[in-house]
Amino acid sequence: MKPDFTFTWFLFLFSFASAYGKTVNCAPCTIVNPLGNSISIKAGQKVCLKDNFTWEGKFYQMEGGEFHIEKGSTWHIQKEDYTLNNIKIYNVGTIDFDGDVLMKEETVLSNEGSIQLKGQLALQFQTAFLHNKKHGQIWLNGLHFQEGIFENEGVMTLQCLDQLDSAKQPTDSPCLYIDKGQTLTNNGEMHIAKDAKFQGRTIGKGYFNVKGSLHLENDQPLLGDMTFDIGEEFQVASSSMGTSKWLTFNVTGRASCHRNQNFTSTICNTNDPLGDFDTPCGKEAKYNAVLDCTNPPAKLVDFSYSSLGQNIYCYWKTHNEFNIKHYILEESLDGKTFEFMEIIEANNKTGDFSYASRPLPEKTNNVFYRLAMVSESGKTTYSEPIEIQVKSGVADYSVYPNPAKKDGIFKVTTPNREQVQLHIYNLSGQLLTTEVLEGEVKYTLKIKELNDLQGILIFEFS
Repeated sequence: MKPDFTFTWFLFLFSFASAYGKTVNCAPCTIVNPLGNSISIKAGQKVCLKDNFTWEGKFYQMEGGEFHIEKGSTWHIQKEDYTLNNIKIYNVGTIDFDGDVLMKEETVLSNEGSIQLKGQLALQFQTAFLHNKKHGQIWLNGLHFQEGIFENEGVMTLQCLDQLDSAKQPTDSPCLYIDKGQTLTNNGEMHIAKDAKFQGRTIGKGYFNVKGSLHLENDQPLLGDMTFDIGEEFQVASSSMGTSKWLTFNVTGRASCHRNQNFTSTICNTNDPLGDFDTPCGKEAKYNAVLDCTNPPAKLVDFSYSSLGQNIYCYWKTHNEFNIKHYILEESLDGKTFEFMEIIEANNKTGDFSYASRPLPEKTNNVFYRLAMVSESGKTTYSEPIEIQVKSGVADYSVYPNPAKKDGIFKVTTPNREQVQLHIYNLSGQLLTTEVLEGEVKYTLKIKELNDLQGILIFEFS
């Protein structure tokens, strides 16, 4: 009899383990396919949507019951926000909400089907539990994980179309926000269309695709073997990356660090155009590779000047200026002592950028210019000075009367009150006279002294 008892006990354990964790409870449905727009669900009750049924109602009272959406059936709420409180929802079909969803105390949302939220989802209570199972798919606009339990084994997509605050006003808050003290478990895939900020921790062996920026703001924020694809910026403000055995960061944008520390976690990078990571992924990647968070300096590609019409401008070109706050153009008459001229805000992004100053003031002497590059931390670096030389020559002149019958008066103003020579020729190229002029003078050209010459005269300065 002993073998029979052992066999019977084994079958009992097998049956119990098989039933544990399934989304469909073996208990019979109390209410099947509710037809009203608003119903109540109480403890011990089990409301079911079956047989490809679509319900567009809601629960006006939740007291601990269960709501099951079976495969092929849909629960749809239009154009309003909804709060889930003290209810257990098991979905194998489809949940389709047009507004925001707030999960509060004693609320379970377990998904093996499809959930589509046009609004944002917020977990706001310690006993709120969101579980996206292996075959589950969730699409939502944004997720704020304030308090509760969050586990993902399937695919979750955050579309991040319009981020709004509680008053429905636009906000620049991250699309995925994990509050301090909370732990997100990801063993599936999470796709985030914009930015994500982790003030809490993330554990698991999942995949993150962050199209925008990823900011880690907690000590040991990552516990597990994870892969991150980051489109714009990877910013870390932690003193330790965590106890992960292997982390892979594929960063298209830049890596930065608030305190410029190095991390000795197992980190590599497969797409590192800026050289922010010491160790690439591949054959050369080693255990305990180092992520150097210090930013490479912005590169000043060119600093010069050019003329446009009668105005002169300073211009400069930069590459990857993501740590630059602004530029200051400075002026000097001796190339040693410089004074403030103009401040120009930087784009503070990766890529190539061009800048130009306002028109430079007209000068009578040679002048020097240099560019001060001020970083976000206040550190200032300077370009090599450039010199703009003022060319000698006649700045202004006039002849009157013209034509002259007796005496013609020629008025000339020279730059820097320096000397210039006035040469007078006839049309045959014959030099008639040369005069030395300085500063602002009036020179009287007496026709009689040129042998009563008639016709056209040519003036030349040197």
